Amino acid sequence: MLSQIIKDWLAEYKTIQQDGLQTYSEKISKDSKILPALCEFFQAQKYSHEELDPVCHQLFEFYRTRQDDLQRFTLEFVPDLISTYLCAVGSQSTKKNSTAIEACLLEIYNLEIVNKDGSSKMETITIPTLAKSSIYHEVMVPS
Repeated sequence: MLSQIIKDWLAEYKTIQQDGLQTYSEKISKDSKILPALCEFFQAQKYSHEELDPVCHQLFEFYRTRQDDLQRFTLEFVPDLISTYLCAVGSQSTKKNSTAIEACLLEIYNLEIVNKDGSSKMETITIPTLAKSSIYHEVMVPS
């Protein structure tokens, strides 16, 4: 079950306007109650799909804002998200709860591999094959 601290955290962000985001990001990064509450929530692994969805969604929303403090806040929970996801996938009873975590992690990854304009940050790398000659080696034909 969600603690009151987490419920307040979820409700508070919904009321923030775009121009108040910087102030909110500074406030949330210094909040000494929400970090332990969220860590306890993930580590307890006693949550339902309905409780986990809004938490993961809000963490992703924080990351998507491109505010440094909010992104760091979200990144603090990536190890907990991965651990919770792996435990959920390994357990048949909580497997259905893993979809929100899976989506959050994939969305964070997808934001990291593209620039703001949508172009790829990653360069395509071609691994050379030893079956073709190059300036560094000659192909050796087995005799």
